[in-house]
Order: sequence, then structure tokens, then C-alpha cells
Amino acid sequence: MHLGTKIKRIRQLKGYTQFDLATSINKTRALVSHIEQTGKINHYTLKAILDFFAITEDDLHSFGEGNSSSQLQRMICTRLEREIRHWVKLKTLIV
Repeated sequence: MHLGTKIKRIRQLKGYTQFDLATSINKTRALVSHIEQTGKINHYTLKAILDFFAITEDDLHSFGEGNSSSQLQRMICTRLEREIRHWVKLKTLIV
């Protein structure tokens, strides 16, 4: 499964349209469609998509090797856990 197919699958699992994704990352729907069809994407656009989906590049590359829906849920939970640990660490530095 190429990168564009993975992006499309994650977008669909999260319930977003191409227009929703494009608007959120300040790109056109046509560009999102092109990315999903070809897998061709520049680093900056990929970073914006990963941030929008709240996943890492490693998550995206490993996506599709199992049950996509539960895998996506695990990826999101892992990302949230990392962010919580980060904020807890920051809080201890402030206090």
C-alpha cells in the first residue's frame, strides 16, 4: 500500500472528506486527491497531514499491516500518551 492509499484510508476511517483535509492543511481538494492517487507528497504537506491526523510518520508507514480501524485507534492512543507524558514533564518543571 503506497503512502497516498494509507492517507486516504486514515482519512476515511476518521470520517473526513478530501475537502475537510484540504481545508485543514490550507491546500486544495485536488492536491489531496492527487496525493491519495499517486502517493507523491512533499515533506511539508506530509507533516501538515500527520499533524492533522495526530500521528507520526512511523505510524503512517506501518499503517495497513493489520486491522486498519483498531490500528488507527492504537496509533492515536500512543500519540496521546506521549503528549500527556510531555505535558506532565513540563508541568513538573514549572512547579
